[in-house]
Amino acid sequence: MLLIVGWFSQYFQFSTDYFSLGTSPRPWVFSKIRWLDIWARWDSGWYLHLAKHSYQTANQGDPTSINWAFFPLYPWLIKLSSWLVPTQLRTTETWLILGIIISNLSLLLGLSLLYLLVKQIWKSPQIARLTIWYLLIFPTSFFLGTVYSEAVFFCLAVASFYLAYQQKWFLTALTASLLTLTRPLGILILMPLLWLYAQKKHWQLKKPGWQWLYLALIPLTLLSFFTYAYSQTQSWLAPVQAQQAWKRQLDWPWQALFHSQHFIGYITPLDRVFTWLGVGLSFLGVVILPASLAIYGLLLTIAPLFSNSLLSISRFLTVVFPSFIILAIWGHKHRRLNRLIQVIFLSLQVLLFAAWCQLHWVG
Repeated sequence: MLLIVGWFSQYFQFSTDYFSLGTSPRPWVFSKIRWLDIWARWDSGWYLHLAKHSYQTANQGDPTSINWAFFPLYPWLIKLSSWLVPTQLRTTETWLILGIIISNLSLLLGLSLLYLLVKQIWKSPQIARLTIWYLLIFPTSFFLGTVYSEAVFFCLAVASFYLAYQQKWFLTALTASLLTLTRPLGILILMPLLWLYAQKKHWQLKKPGWQWLYLALIPLTLLSFFTYAYSQTQSWLAPVQAQQAWKRQLDWPWQALFHSQHFIGYITPLDRVFTWLGVGLSFLGVVILPASLAIYGLLLTIAPLFSNSLLSISRFLTVVFPSFIILAIWGHKHRRLNRLIQVIFLSLQVLLFAAWCQLHWVG
């Protein structure tokens, strides 16, 4: 469906709001091959740059120094997979194909594990299938197939919970540790996993067992990345400070909800609607979902609001899979609601992906 939308979107006008008149959009178009080009925009350039050149020393006035805002696992995977390709064949298109393959394989694995997780907890294949469907048709879910890190983040988060429910704590810690190297908010999974561990141990906190030590790998892995950043930039917080390039700064969450710094045409009102929807679902999750999933959904939804910006918030909400479980539970019970969700989500995804393909800012 998205390939069809991407192909026909070329007959619509390129963005003239994001680019000044007379400015070429070429820096944001990575290939002349349409069916490849539509899967990479904006941040894709940073991930591809990291895959090719790694991190740059943060020098004053050096624009490449802000690549510390992008965490390393996804570009590392692209770099690792490039070793399978002869050097002379490593063209721009090759790098794009590798990024697309990694994202889509991660998406497929994540969806499979999410289906098994939901089916295990709710004993309902129907709710599991509907969860997958809602997640796929969410208006910004096309990011899960692009050269962005969302699909890898989604896959590792679901895998961590799936393995935790199987009480395979070493593998849980391993996947969650990798999650912390994927996006800045990956560390938030630590709290729900600790909760789930205690729950599986029947809250016998005086005899927690030694397996909880595996979970210490999660913060230690993140610390190792910050240590590496310090060795290159002489700043422990370089990955955090780099976020200031996007005017993100610590503030109370209601500032982002009511007085966000950014306003970008039609997308900011949509971001606000999806933010309120996400916040509402995350609080409802406290009474609908198992505690660990509810905590994770709440943290992942609320945390971005502390940046005083709604920029890209709709994209961030794509990976908050507990929200889609809630929608699936309701949609399974209410046929009309199910139809309404599908019509709204699918319509908006078609429109937003067409806009994305033509260089209009979406997320």
